[in-house]
Amino acid sequence: MFKTHYVLLLFFFYLISKICIPGLHISLGVFLKFYELLLDECAKLDEKIAYKLAEDSSELGNSRLDDLVKKLREAKQHETAAATYFTEAKAVEEYACYVANWMGTDQPQNPNPLVQQLLEHSHTLKQKAEQEVWDTMHS
Repeated sequence: MFKTHYVLLLFFFYLISKICIPGLHISLGVFLKFYELLLDECAKLDEKIAYKLAEDSSELGNSRLDDLVKKLREAKQHETAAATYFTEAKAVEEYACYVANWMGTDQPQNPNPLVQQLLEHSHTLKQKAEQEVWDTMHS
């Protein structure tokens, strides 16, 4: 029995000694992983540079990054306009509530024409804000 185990053990070590670890494949895999991490970090750095340039009002050239900066500036303008519209709409709605409470006409069956006009104006402002948001996403 001892000889059988000894023979199997020798056979096992003989097979193990003939196996070559694929060092080149492992090295290339590790290199690829680090290369992809480097590309991701460079892309994030490009984004940060583009956002910083978009905040600045300096003149741009004709590179691909400059096109991105121009689009970011347009998106920032749309975003600012949308925020302004939403703020105005909220202020108009608050004023409409104040007028409705002040006049004592907060019943839905008998709306005050002034309150109705204010709410319509608020609705229009919200639509403009939504249009600005849509323009930001599709520009």
